[in-house]
Amino acid sequence: MTAITSLLEPGTRQADTLASETVKTRLPLLADALSHVGHTQTRNRGTVGGSLVNADPSAEIPLIAQTLDATIVAQSVRGQRTIEASDFFESAMATTLAPDECLVEARFPIWPSENTGFGFHEVSIRDSDFALAAAATQMTLDGNGNCQKLSVAICGASPAPLRLTSVEQALAGSESQ
Repeated sequence: MTAITSLLEPGTRQADTLASETVKTRLPLLADALSHVGHTQTRNRGTVGGSLVNADPSAEIPLIAQTLDATIVAQSVRGQRTIEASDFFESAMATTLAPDECLVEARFPIWPSENTGFGFHEVSIRDSDFALAAAATQMTLDGNGNCQKLSVAICGASPAPLRLTSVEQALAGSESQ
């Protein structure tokens, strides 16, 4: 599978990301999750990068970054470094960014559109509230209808978005129903 990514600059507003035709077609899981982020006013002011570095354990954008194996690019006077989403979120409201680093880019891998599906669901007290819990998944089937690639993650149930690798491993190669 080729490593095609969609680059989002840290100042990209959530509303612009949600309205992007490229995001809707190439990163539909992110687009779906963004529709649950706050109220319209929140999405008009909030940024993708801001949500990532805020690292709220119930936030949708960190959940999708974890689900899709996003890569975070950080910059400091020492230079630039890349951080995998699995290593970026340490705990509630805490990331591996050093005090002198700034997020400058978020890279979300693009999965092949053929035979790929996704799902996102969140439970909240009211629409636009932070999720009490949320789950995201994306799966690609091979030509025989077997699970070729699968990613499953949850948020709101741990101090940081959590990949369910044991579920992914259990379903790898299984037949779709």
